[in-house]
Amino acid sequence: MKIFYSYEAQGRQKFQRHCLYLNGTFIEEGLTYEDLCKYLKAESANLSENSVLCYYNEDINTYVTLENNDMIPWKNEAKILIRRGHSSAVHEMLERIDLLEKQVRSVEERLERKENEANLRPNTQEIHTKLPYLELDIVFLHASPLVAAIKSGFIPYEDSNLDYESEKTAFMESIQRSCDIRFEALTPENFDELLEYMPKIIVVSCESYYKANGELVLAFEKYDISYDDHGEVGLLYEITSQQLKNMLLAANQYLQVVIVKGKHSQDMAKVFLNAGFSCVIAVNDMSHDIQATRFISEISNQLLAGETIEQAFSNASRGDKSNDGIDIKFEEQKPIYHCCCAHSHKNSCLWVKSCNSMNESEKHFEHSSENCCKNNGNCHLIECEKVLNFTNRYRADKKIACRSYPMQGISITQAYQYLCCCSPEVDHTKLKYSIFCNDDSVLDQSLFESHKKGKPVVRGALSVHLKPPQVKKFTIGRRMEIRELILMTMSTRCVNVIGDCGNGKTMLVKLAAQYAYERRIFKDGVVYLDFFMRTDEIFLYRSIANAMNLPMVKNYEALCSAINELDILLIIDNIDPMLQQYSNSIIEVYNNILMHTSKPKFIIASQMHLNLKGSKMYRIPQFSESQALSLLNHLNRHKKTSECCMNILNVIGKKPADILQISPLLKYDNLEDTIKSESELGISNFCAIKISLQYITKKFSKAQDFLKLLSYFPSGAFKLNIELLCESTIPEYMSILEMLKSEGENTGTWFIHSDKDFDFILLRSNVANYFENNSQTKDMFKACLIHLAIFSRALLKSLLNSPIMIGAEIRNSLFYVNAGIENGMWSPLNAQESGILAGKILDPSQKFTKFETNFWYYIDIMQLHKKIENFDEEAAKALAEIILCTSSIFILLGKTYDALEVIKRGKICCEHFSLDKVESMLNLMTASVKIQSKSFSNVNNYIESSKKYFCNTDDFEGQAECHLLKSIIKEETESLAELSLIRSLSTQEVDGELKKSINLFRRASQELGCARAQLAHAEYKLKTQVNDSEIESDLQDAISVFKKSGFKSWETRARICLSDWYYNGHNVVKSREILSSIDLKKGDVMHDSIITDKLRKMNEIIRSTNGHVISLIKSFPLVEKSSNEQINRAGSIWRYYSNFRTDLFDVLKNTQKKLCVRDDIGTRVKFLENLKDKCTILHLSSEVFSINHVILEGDKGLADILTFEDFSKLVNGSLKSYGVELLVLAMPLSSQLGQFCYENLQVKHVVCFNFLEYPKDGLPAQAVMIFDKAIERFCIDFYRDIVEGMSVRNAFFTAKEAMHRFISEEILRFRFLRIKGKNLVTWWEEYHKNEPLLINERSLEHDECVLSSGNSEGSFIEMSNLPGPSNVDRANLNFFVGRQVEMHNVMNALEETKCVNVFGEEGIGKTQFVSQVVHHLNVRNKYSDGIFLLNLQGKSSLYEVYDSLQEVGLAFYSADIVPTSFLLQKKMLLILDNCDELYTKAYHTFLSLLGIFLQECKISLLIATNVQIQAHDIYNIKKIALRTLNSLESQVVLTMNSQSFYSQMLETQEKMEAYEEGLNKIIRECKGVPKKLIRCAYKLEKHKNEMEQQLMRMRRQDFVQIDEENVHDDGFLSIDTRRRTVNAFGQNEDLYSNNMHSSSSDNFTIK
Repeated sequence: MKIFYSYEAQGRQKFQRHCLYLNGTFIEEGLTYEDLCKYLKAESANLSENSVLCYYNEDINTYVTLENNDMIPWKNEAKILIRRGHSSAVHEMLERIDLLEKQVRSVEERLERKENEANLRPNTQEIHTKLPYLELDIVFLHASPLVAAIKSGFIPYEDSNLDYESEKTAFMESIQRSCDIRFEALTPENFDELLEYMPKIIVVSCESYYKANGELVLAFEKYDISYDDHGEVGLLYEITSQQLKNMLLAANQYLQVVIVKGKHSQDMAKVFLNAGFSCVIAVNDMSHDIQATRFISEISNQLLAGETIEQAFSNASRGDKSNDGIDIKFEEQKPIYHCCCAHSHKNSCLWVKSCNSMNESEKHFEHSSENCCKNNGNCHLIECEKVLNFTNRYRADKKIACRSYPMQGISITQAYQYLCCCSPEVDHTKLKYSIFCNDDSVLDQSLFESHKKGKPVVRGALSVHLKPPQVKKFTIGRRMEIRELILMTMSTRCVNVIGDCGNGKTMLVKLAAQYAYERRIFKDGVVYLDFFMRTDEIFLYRSIANAMNLPMVKNYEALCSAINELDILLIIDNIDPMLQQYSNSIIEVYNNILMHTSKPKFIIASQMHLNLKGSKMYRIPQFSESQALSLLNHLNRHKKTSECCMNILNVIGKKPADILQISPLLKYDNLEDTIKSESELGISNFCAIKISLQYITKKFSKAQDFLKLLSYFPSGAFKLNIELLCESTIPEYMSILEMLKSEGENTGTWFIHSDKDFDFILLRSNVANYFENNSQTKDMFKACLIHLAIFSRALLKSLLNSPIMIGAEIRNSLFYVNAGIENGMWSPLNAQESGILAGKILDPSQKFTKFETNFWYYIDIMQLHKKIENFDEEAAKALAEIILCTSSIFILLGKTYDALEVIKRGKICCEHFSLDKVESMLNLMTASVKIQSKSFSNVNNYIESSKKYFCNTDDFEGQAECHLLKSIIKEETESLAELSLIRSLSTQEVDGELKKSINLFRRASQELGCARAQLAHAEYKLKTQVNDSEIESDLQDAISVFKKSGFKSWETRARICLSDWYYNGHNVVKSREILSSIDLKKGDVMHDSIITDKLRKMNEIIRSTNGHVISLIKSFPLVEKSSNEQINRAGSIWRYYSNFRTDLFDVLKNTQKKLCVRDDIGTRVKFLENLKDKCTILHLSSEVFSINHVILEGDKGLADILTFEDFSKLVNGSLKSYGVELLVLAMPLSSQLGQFCYENLQVKHVVCFNFLEYPKDGLPAQAVMIFDKAIERFCIDFYRDIVEGMSVRNAFFTAKEAMHRFISEEILRFRFLRIKGKNLVTWWEEYHKNEPLLINERSLEHDECVLSSGNSEGSFIEMSNLPGPSNVDRANLNFFVGRQVEMHNVMNALEETKCVNVFGEEGIGKTQFVSQVVHHLNVRNKYSDGIFLLNLQGKSSLYEVYDSLQEVGLAFYSADIVPTSFLLQKKMLLILDNCDELYTKAYHTFLSLLGIFLQECKISLLIATNVQIQAHDIYNIKKIALRTLNSLESQVVLTMNSQSFYSQMLETQEKMEAYEEGLNKIIRECKGVPKKLIRCAYKLEKHKNEMEQQLMRMRRQDFVQIDEENVHDDGFLSIDTRRRTVNAFGQNEDLYSNNMHSSSSDNFTIK
């Protein structure tokens, strides 16, 4: 029992209402006054000795004072008003507040202690992932009651609309402004709850009806989710005007607009208005038309755009364009007339008084314009009998309203009459939309400030991913059955819905699924699975796992474990085909699932009863005669008589499928004759289909053949398939499809299911059953068989040509023996046709998944026996092609179980049809699959069996494959790239097998096979330390063949092998050159890792022998520790990436001198490593610089600050001892350090840069970039001349002169920039004429050539440390502002835990931030196995995540792939960027992936989201919030994204102040959000010629309506735009230099 109690204050009831829940059963008399007081005091209600309790008596609609001996009757809800409860309890309430504050402090302390305990045990409490929000903009409430309670039980309520999903989808598609929306079922509880969120727009979609007393009541819903026999769902709940008013009393009072939609819309609006809502808009909707929904969405757009209520209503009702420029697609071409259900009724209206039924279809029919004279809405001919009868019955004055008015087909002088119950004076063309308010001043108000353009956000707890399919069809009847089925499901674990084919099982379970989902009866969602024509047991658990986004589910035990704790409803439909073959095993599997799970519930729909443990059976009742007639009458738009309808039912029967099948024919006059002739034969199976086929065959003679053709595709066919099959045999197929669509406009497409573009077509189940038992022909089956052979090959080709490296491990292995080779005996059957078709397939993986069942159907020997008895050669080859290609596709997709099952069934077909060669090829495939999955049982037997056949038939290619496969079998403990044997073969035996394979391939003239064998032979020889010259020639031949044939993986593998041959021959430089020249395919992570490891080893060898001529050392400190150990930013607030390293290396390569160059990060360890390698030229620079310190980089970006003395100790007092002759300090403020090194560290030549007046605040940024580029330009020219043999002095002055020319040219472009009160040109001329400096410039030693001896002609060798693989494109990183402290915190957190969550509002720069973190970690090789960023924006399904993983080259694409096989203990970081969709919409999938990555594979994760992630403590996720930018950082962002920002000629102080004011206005309005700042900068850049005026003109709405062209979702300009605006020097930018400037430090704290 629920007791709602509130307090009286100042003689009025307070709006705040409290609820008391009482459990247990009370005596029948009710609840005593004494017990009520006791429960209220226990609830801490404010009761005193003077308090008076009042009980709300609904019979008299008022509060009644309770006495001590009164009893409150037992009921579901009761309302209590407490009077004088507050006055005597003020002191008590203050004490309570103090006590609560202490309790809160205590709870906070306990929570803090728990967080510090690092408890890793799983949190067993439920985790709520709903996003927090305080207010809603729009709530959309929809009522669809199923039944109404009457004294004798329940009756169905047919007036409500069950297609809520279509209404919701149409509404969401039309909302063009960002806002928070929530959709809920319209119950009193939901209505009451949602008012607390204070929505500005409340949409109520429901029905209403008049009671016998003429009162209008609203048809709300009532449901109680109890998983026992006491639950309730779908019950109609009447809401009167007074009840609605009472509900509103407890809500906060504010301005809002209520939009009511349904019949009797004006009277419904008055109910809401009288309840206390300030403004109500009525939308009349008799038939759930799309126009009503469009009006609601458009008026919502207008209100969200900031329009007044009156203007928004006017614009939307006229169909004007909204502020967004969106056309309102209203379909009104002429005035729309409405019947009397649309307007308000007078108290004397007799028609209203007669409306005492909840189902008003008959009453509505009385005043509608159907089935009478030629009329126009409510305007009828003067002699219309319907008007006369209606008037005599419901008009007390018996008068007919007549006027002269032109009607279509009637002269202007002819009179006509109105059909109206009480208000003929009302214009019935203006009833669609009406607006009501108690105070007209409300109409002039706006509900919102202008919301920015964007997508609406749906709030609420509905599972977005685990949802059933949308049901768009109408439903007549079955309301009672839907409710009964849901109630039965709520009270038991499993319900078996049984019924005959065509009786409506599928429609019933789909409607029940949608209804339960929308009402959150199962909080984790509802999943619908259709097993139509899936006859294989393997589809069972896998389909469930796929539908639920569950990774790594390979059997029902894993499935049970994954779903055990989910409160979910699983609906299994059309399981009969599977039961026919696997009845016992299917039942056993389901019994085991039920036994080993506790929460999930099941509905299983079948024609036969299943003996499942603990299940209940629900048999769908047959349609009664009245139900069938009601459905047929609903479809009867063409005025068939009742007698004719009954004759139709007598012939076709009462099954819903048959009624729907016959409905398109109701418009034909001769249908009665056809029915009469069929009635003589009596009711027969498929009678409706037979009659329908007669009609379509009359229109198109080939129509039946077309449908027969579709029957051979049990899981449907794509448009591509239909075009190829029909273009010659059924040329009119598109016209047939159009007819099937148009004829079935009321029931969906006729005979078929199809999407709107006809891209995928599926025969209806009842039609498929008809053709399965009738009319199928062997010739057509054979044509489809041949087509499937071509299509399977096309899918395989498309997979192999996919940009994503699908099946990389398989394709790299030399035992890749299957149809994917497309060479020799694996060549395609119809190469040209399959090649053309492959070019049209854009998403082969998805298409194969959707089409997969068709392939299983054709590889089923039972189906083949039915369709065709004797295969001719053409059919046999087609079957072989299907078997080979399908199994090959499964192998590529990593589905080894499916591949072996296809091979197994294929071999059965081969044995039956004597396809011996194909069987032998399948044996080879079996062996290769087993080796790949490291299951070696019977492998040799398969190979020997195939070898025997190939020897008997003198098939040299087949024999060669057998020998090759035997020689390269790998042991389980070896990696996939190494050779090993399953048994102890001697070296001679292995070598002999490989040589035989090579010779046999040559005899068969198969150069590709020969190349594979040659590669295997070369690898084996190198492994066994044989390094003869024959290896090189074999590998060169193999590389040439692989390149010509397009096998990139094998070509790469052969080049790596060739590099190893040179390496073993001690030619390390040549070996390194070969590796460096390999151009890897995108996503080839495996080869990338191999090459990187080999290059690292080679670099070490070259370093130890050659040393370095030049060492480039640069440090990138991010943060520094203050004296109080606080972490602060080090250096400037911004950095950009230059192309110094790339440009320098390009220049040095062009000198064609023998030269070793190494660049490294400037840590102490790396610095000393470079010195020990004896470099001649040492280039030292740092992001952070100081006059009297050397700043290197420490751990996690911490600045390592050394005094000059510390630096001297680090190098043992001498750089000369390490071979350094030339030291270049390539950083500002380095003159004192240069002097110190020259005097104390024994260096002959020291070059440094003074720049004493360097702009330390980092502004203006353009000036800083000029000087940085100038230093880089100097170094490039200087090193080039040194390498080419020029003396130090000459090289120095030549480079210095070029540097000054460069600066002079660049500063002219930004001459209006002001530094220290002067323009840039004047400032440079006064302060910077002596840059750079050569210490002791007059020394004669500078006339020497540093590299004059031994610098001969040769190759350039780059000895840089190689980072691990990464998919972050360095070219996309340009500049970055702030966030150094956050970067340090992330790196620190990644060392403490395996998972870090970076979160922040949209546009705050998360993607750029994590990209910067990736780059920083990758160049330091912190994760040697790679760092990969996955952009998961908009992705919530497991397959979308798999696709993202495949794109970066990780073989995570199938349930059969074990992630630990390639990720276990890898030193790898995975970035899940834009992870919100996956986290919020597929939370359980998200948790499953976390478990796989963190617990099983033990790799590291960095997750970027808008909201803070909540997950189990076992994952130990560290959370770091990104802050907004401060004002200085905001100014830099504007500068860097608008090169013209500071290039304005501001002659006067007044202009300068105005300019500054505009700048500050932008910074204030953007609130430190980078995305907003960049949009403003981009807009200003577009108007750079009038930037000053533009700054002053920008209004507030400009900041929410700024043009988003060329702006990415990550808040940064597109690459092309950024390069144009950021790079002021017209050059490509690179990653070597991360230039940071300014020593100012802001201290930022992390949440």
